Amino acid sequence: MRFGIFMVLMWLATTVSYADESKQISALNLSQAIARVLDNNLQTGINRFKAKAMAARIRQAQQSTPVEMTLEIENFSGTGRFKNTDQLETTLSLSKVFESGNKPALRGELAKQQALQLSNQQDSQHLDLLARVAQQFIHVVVNQQRLKIANDHLALVKHTYQTISKRVAAGKSHRAEKRQLAIDVARSEIKAKHAQHELMISRLKLASHWGETQPQFSRAQASLFSLPDIDDFSRLETLLTSNPDLVHLATEERIAQSKQRLAELRRSYDLSISGGARYLSESNDT
Repeated sequence: MRFGIFMVLMWLATTVSYADESKQISALNLSQAIARVLDNNLQTGINRFKAKAMAARIRQAQQSTPVEMTLEIENFSGTGRFKNTDQLETTLSLSKVFESGNKPALRGELAKQQALQLSNQQDSQHLDLLARVAQQFIHVVVNQQRLKIANDHLALVKHTYQTISKRVAAGKSHRAEKRQLAIDVARSEIKAKHAQHELMISRLKLASHWGETQPQFSRAQASLFSLPDIDDFSRLETLLTSNPDLVHLATEERIAQSKQRLAELRRSYDLSISGGARYLSESNDT
């Protein structure tokens, strides 16, 4: 479903007319709406920080275990013969764990796959956002047409009412026709007001995608009845292979494989080497 919406979005982006930047307030096309969303959407900035954090996790996962330094102080500030530093024993030791197998590389590969999964999720959210914007943009265009039809119908009914009123005054038509047309005028006015309200709501929903509480455009400009040329099947097949849902499934499989290999390596033993020096204050020996 998301893929189909994305295709509609791409089609609309090629059929709308590109207005000058100075005229954006008077007429808004789909490309300008998408640009406003990308420039002002908070989720876009959050995704950039998440990507930086994931890059740091990859570097951390690829590192081997660091050298640990330990400082131990014994017999310090006691009582009797252990007062002050008379019996002080100080030990400085260094230790290092040498991991068997290729665990750092596997951890790095797992982190990379998780980063790819995060990127895929962000792409999916990105497409969902653009699809919602495209749908709302279409709603605005449709509601504009509905309002135009309602106003045209109201003008026609009013014109007919005026004509019948003249005929009734001249005695050429019955008063019942005038009363019926008065009812039609009232109904048409209600429909026109309802269409105007629907257009106002749809415009507010569209503008809310880029953080505006009052729409800064007078109308949405698009051509919904211009049918695009159908792409070659190979082009559609290429787009299908890059579908975020399919990429997500493939990434999930690779993550599971990396976790399995890393779990198998954890069964092997690691070599830990430590060494250091101890200083004895009582005998001044090391």
